[in-house]
Amino acid sequence: MITNTIHGSNNAEPAIRNLLNRIKDEGSLTGQLVTGYPLFPIEGRRPYSPDAVLVSAQGQVTIIDVTDEKEPGDVKERHDLGFNQIRSRLCNDRRMRRGRQLKLHLQTVTYGPNLKPESINPGEPDYPVVDDRHLTSMLHTFQKMQDLLHSEAGLNDDAVMSVLCHYRHDWGEG
Repeated sequence: MITNTIHGSNNAEPAIRNLLNRIKDEGSLTGQLVTGYPLFPIEGRRPYSPDAVLVSAQGQVTIIDVTDEKEPGDVKERHDLGFNQIRSRLCNDRRMRRGRQLKLHLQTVTYGPNLKPESINPGEPDYPVVDDRHLTSMLHTFQKMQDLLHSEAGLNDDAVMSVLCHYRHDWGEG
């Protein structure tokens, strides 16, 4: 069960509401969900605000790129940006890594309730794109895979969220 949801503002608001409802209706996903919330500062710029991040109870992270459009656009660029921003943030915290390797697995997915069927590719290993039909099964697959790969990481969602959601009011408008 999702134990905590932090909801900020987002450009894809109808799709975000749909995402929240789908995840809320799916009682077996675990962890915490953040949508449109500024997670951490990026030097000289506004804080990084991903569309959505699901942190499983075991501390594994799924970055969800959300769109209201019929075409997903440049998925690769958005996935890589989110992955690199969050990976960089987590790598700076000693608790999140073993040596130079992250203890946890990061996964990205693009979700859009209005995407054309030909845009959907849930089987794509690096840049998957899903709609309502594939969303919860994809998130379950991610959590099972992540939990199997990293069951000994010794992390939980609270530890990961404490690193990601370090919000400070002195960032300014940048």
